[in-house]
Amino acid sequence: MIITNPVCPDCLSTEMKVFVAEVDPELANQISPFHVPGDTTCIQCGITMGLCAHCSCKDIYLQVKDTNPTLAKDFMGRFDYDLRKNFM
Repeated sequence: MIITNPVCPDCLSTEMKVFVAEVDPELANQISPFHVPGDTTCIQCGITMGLCAHCSCKDIYLQVKDTNPTLAKDFMGRFDYDLRKNFM
């Protein structure tokens, strides 16, 4: 698999937590990244990763959607990574 947006789940989840915390701090505390080792290097922190931004965002989007559907719409607008193709 080729990762075209080489930002690791840790770096993405940090940004997602900040965004979600503005509306729902309790939900933001529940967001945790899932690290999958791989051959791609994150352009922000330099760790190796094997999970693309789309998959990372999809998992967290589904968590947000289950808890706060209104926030999920805004979340998708900010962290799309082709999620709209799957969910709209």
